[in-house]
Amino acid sequence: MSFAAKLNLMFSRKIAAAAISVSLFSILLAIVWPNPFGENIDLSSRIVQNFSALTVGYLIYSFPVIIIYGTITSLISDLISHIFQKHIGKNGEVIVSLVLHLFFGLILWWLSLFAAFLFFLTDRFLLVKDKRGWGFALQCLCLPILLWIILNLLLQMIS
Repeated sequence: MSFAAKLNLMFSRKIAAAAISVSLFSILLAIVWPNPFGENIDLSSRIVQNFSALTVGYLIYSFPVIIIYGTITSLISDLISHIFQKHIGKNGEVIVSLVLHLFFGLILWWLSLFAAFLFFLTDRFLLVKDKRGWGFALQCLCLPILLWIILNLLLQMIS
């Protein structure tokens, strides 16, 4: 397989990993950080409404960043680690890739570091499961869009 074909498959896998990661990131962040502005609110009342609104908000802001910045930096991380694979072995390649993902994820400290780690784990899972190709990537891109639609419909029904 040519380098261009390998790069094309890797890029499609990165898009899929980004789409899955942004959905997981938004949901997990809404659970872990339910009060992003630090104001005193009663989280026990309207928990579904608060969770849905926060997830939609996190999804809107994180989607373009993770899709664009995360995909490009993940691609760079894997290409650099692949160059060193001959010298450090397969396990070393994974470690170098993880370190580079985390380095690029330091842009917004813990928030983006968490997203970078989640992206790395998702990408490695897809690599092991051999999930790639543009058809799969496009299906995965539907996940955050469907999540956004479902949560907005839920918010409309609750309001």
